[in-house]
Amino acid sequence: MQDTVIAIPTMGRVGNQITLNQLPKRWRDKTYLVCPPNEEHEHQFISCPEKGIHRVRQWIMSNIDAGCIIMLDDDMKFRNREPKPEGGFKLAYSGQEEAGQAMDWLQEAIQWRGFIQAGLGQDYMSQMKDDEEMVGVVIAAHAYDVQRYRQMNYRFDRVRYHEDVDVTLQILRSGFPNIICHKYVRVQPPQQGEGGCSEYRNADNWNRATLKLLSLHKNYLRERWKPMDKDKAESWGGIEGQPTGHPVVYAKKAYKEACRANNLPSVI
Repeated sequence: MQDTVIAIPTMGRVGNQITLNQLPKRWRDKTYLVCPPNEEHEHQFISCPEKGIHRVRQWIMSNIDAGCIIMLDDDMKFRNREPKPEGGFKLAYSGQEEAGQAMDWLQEAIQWRGFIQAGLGQDYMSQMKDDEEMVGVVIAAHAYDVQRYRQMNYRFDRVRYHEDVDVTLQILRSGFPNIICHKYVRVQPPQQGEGGCSEYRNADNWNRATLKLLSLHKNYLRERWKPMDKDKAESWGGIEGQPTGHPVVYAKKAYKEACRANNLPSVI
C-alpha cells in the first residue's frame, strides 16, 4: 500500500492535462489519471469501469490502495500567497515547487494532523482569509484518510452532482472537522468546458441532483437558484432564464450541531 496517491478523474481530455502538468515530478510519480476504459494516456492511468463523476469518485475511494488519497479535478491551476511591500498578501501564479507544497500540505493534514478530509480553497477573496480555515466546504482539490472514510461508510455516489458537497456534509454531520488551506489555492475555468462532466451534465439533471442534495441535508443548505444567461443555457442544454441550483452550505452549523448532539468537543 502506498502512503499517498493523487487520483485525477478525467474524461475526453487526452493530451490536455492541466492539473497534472503543474505538479513536480515527485508528485507526478504518485499521480494516476482515472479514465474511461476506452482512453489511453501517456502518463500512468487507471481504467475505471464506472460512469458519472459521483460513481468514479466512489470507485477511487473504494479501490485504490493508499493511506491517503488526494483527488484533484483535471482542469485546475494553482496560486499561492506572496507578501506585498505595503503589507498584506497577493496571489501569485504557482510554479511546480509551489504546487508541490500544496500537495505536501494536503498530505500532512491527513497523515500527520489527523483530519479525515482536507482541501484547498478557491482563489476568490482567499487573500483576505487566514492561512487555514477550520470547517468549511471542500471541493475540487481534496484529500482523505482512506481507512476512516471506508470505516464511516461515507459515499460519493449518493448524488449525481454536488457529490463533494454531500461528502463534506456527511463528514461534518458525523462530528469530524475538516480543514481548508488558503495559503495555496485553486483556480478553475467555468463549468461545461470541453470534456469532463460537460459530456453528460445539463440543466435538468443538475437540478435533479440539487433537489436530492437539499433533501439529504435540508437543515444545512439554503436553496439558491440562478437564472442562466444565453451562453450558459446553450452550453448546459437549457433555455435562457431557466434557473439552476447552487445551494448555500452551512458547514459550520452542521459540524457544531453534530458535536452538540454527540457530546463531542468542537474545534470552532
